[in-house]
Amino acid sequence: MEYHFEEIQIDIFERNIKLLQITNVDEVFDHLIAQSPNDIEVIDERIPYWTELWPSAIALSKYIIDNQSLIEGRNVLEIGCGLALPTIISGFCKPKSITASDYLPAALDFVARNWSLNHDDDTAFHTSIIDWRNLFSEPRDLLNFDLILASDVIYEKRYVKDMIELIRNMPDEMELILSEPGRPIAKEFVQLLETEKNLKVRTSQIAVTHRGALFSVNILHISKHIL
Repeated sequence: MEYHFEEIQIDIFERNIKLLQITNVDEVFDHLIAQSPNDIEVIDERIPYWTELWPSAIALSKYIIDNQSLIEGRNVLEIGCGLALPTIISGFCKPKSITASDYLPAALDFVARNWSLNHDDDTAFHTSIIDWRNLFSEPRDLLNFDLILASDVIYEKRYVKDMIELIRNMPDEMELILSEPGRPIAKEFVQLLETEKNLKVRTSQIAVTHRGALFSVNILHISKHIL
């Protein structure tokens, strides 16, 4: 699959952030449709949402800007990263390490390019192919991470229980910051969170204007440790 792309710019963090974004999105969708019904991308409905910059990613990035101490000196993992704007922004906040992850290799190829467009140093930057639904069920060294970032990853009902399971399996002292644009299924997610023990959930809202439209994005900062 050949991708065509353009460089877009977004003003955030008092900087002009550059991102490469796919322009032949219709062809990308057609490529998915043309795959065999037995292909994992079709079975799992791996629609290439990663080609788009979403309001929730912008809102999460602004939350990071306002709370840079959450990133400084920490090992950060972004799951379902797409174009990885929160990863790129976190790179300005002096993390010990920052890893962008997605289950589609093509997305990570563009993430690496987008990082290079905005950062001269990549010593603390990594990418990893991870399906966040299996984050703690596959062998990998997750004890090094103490903060997970996620923007708009529970966009379908089937992902609600997956995210609850991820939170249940987070090691003590690990935190998760999740942004979502007020989808109805998020209410079910919050209700399930309220039944979980040993969690502290801090909520806030961030207004984002994207492509001429105003979005009110919810930020959920979830602490696993006992308070």
